[in-house]
Amino acid sequence: MKQLLASAACIALIACGSSGGSGGAAVQTAAAIGTVEPETSLVQLIGPEQLNWESGQIELKYALRINNLAAEPITLRQIQIKTVGQEGPYYVLQSSYFFREPVTAGSERAVEFFAKAYSSGNRYKIDSQSPVSVRVIAFFEAPKGNFRQTFITNIAQSFKQ
Repeated sequence: MKQLLASAACIALIACGSSGGSGGAAVQTAAAIGTVEPETSLVQLIGPEQLNWESGQIELKYALRINNLAAEPITLRQIQIKTVGQEGPYYVLQSSYFFREPVTAGSERAVEFFAKAYSSGNRYKIDSQSPVSVRVIAFFEAPKGNFRQTFITNIAQSFKQ
């Protein structure tokens, strides 16, 4: 009898877990909610070169530049970043950073933040000047609904010998 009850409880949990409901509002693209997508780009402000090429965990400084082309204001709520591939002088594990940064209609804004990265600390390594590919997912709020924008950018690295 106990095995029958345990089996029924497991089936009920599996059915609840696979119902597909996320419990929160769905995040879509800007086009899906009927607003103009902002122009965004990621810029590295402080990298391994400025940190004297430390080995191990380092703090990089980035800026997400946002150009709001829409007629209504938007608010940056979250940035998720992660390096793609193994090339370059450092890598960033997937990390999330939370904000409440408004961008008025028709304006431009740069939102700066620090990110933890891991570096080998060898400026003579063959790929020390290779660009680092970073995947960015920016989450926004708008009057018509929430949306996200995803892009991958290559960030050039240069080291003075």
